[in-house]
Amino acid sequence: MKVWSRGIARVTVLVAAAALLMLALAACGGGGNNNEGNGGGNAPAGAITVKMTEFKFDPSTIEAKTGEITFNLVNDGTVEHDMHIEIPGNPQTSELVAPGKSATFTVTINEAGEYQFWCTVPGHRESGMEGTLKVEG
Repeated sequence: MKVWSRGIARVTVLVAAAALLMLALAACGGGGNNNEGNGGGNAPAGAITVKMTEFKFDPSTIEAKTGEITFNLVNDGTVEHDMHIEIPGNPQTSELVAPGKSATFTVTINEAGEYQFWCTVPGHRESGMEGTLKVEG
C-alpha cells in the first residue's frame, strides 16, 4: 500500500508542477495586437517618437519632410490614446495604444504645410491633447 501512496504523491506533484508551468507561460504570453513593447523599444529606424500622456503629446510641435512619415507612438499615460492627423481630403487616425505600450503609425503627406493632430478619445483634445505637424518640402 505504501508504494501505491508514493505513486499517487508523485503524480500529484507532477500535475501541480505542470499547472504552475502553464500559468507562468500564460502570464508571459503576448497578445496579437500591434501595441508592441513598452517604452518604444521597437521603433523602426527613422521614426519620430511621440510620447502620449494625460493630456498632451511630447513633442506637441513636430517637424518632418514631405512623403512617408512614420511615428513611434509611446503611451506613457494610464489610459488609451491615439493620434489623429487632419490631412485635407485624407485624415488619418492611428490605432488606440494601450497604457505602457507603443505602436507604429505611418502617414503620407506630399504637400508642405502645417497639419493639426490630436487624440480622438472623448475629452482628450478638449483637455489640451493636440499639436502641430510642420511638413517641409
